[in-house]
Amino acid sequence: MLSCESTSQEMRLIFKEATCSEVTIMKRIRACVENTALPSPVASIGLKLMLTNPTGRKLQLWQGDWGRQDSMRALIERLQDRFGYQPLKKIEVVESDAIFPERRTRLIDIAAKE
Repeated sequence: MLSCESTSQEMRLIFKEATCSEVTIMKRIRACVENTALPSPVASIGLKLMLTNPTGRKLQLWQGDWGRQDSMRALIERLQDRFGYQPLKKIEVVESDAIFPERRTRLIDIAAKE
């Protein structure tokens, strides 16, 4: 909200996609203020941020299945070379109806062929 000496003016900035980037947010705020014609000198400026439910689109990490397999295989090889073991794991269900949660699943290595 911009408060001029005689009036106040409210502007809403709605982003196309959710972002945590300070640079993107500040660039959008700056563009909005720069393109606003003010009738008198500004006395104060207020800023209110509103967080909404995540409704943005989810992008795939890899476009195709082949790209995913090749990238995953290369990543696993690099990690094995660097650490001497394969730190990537996936969850496998052992007993879905076990009483203790730690007995329901276990971590297993991701094979390079996946």
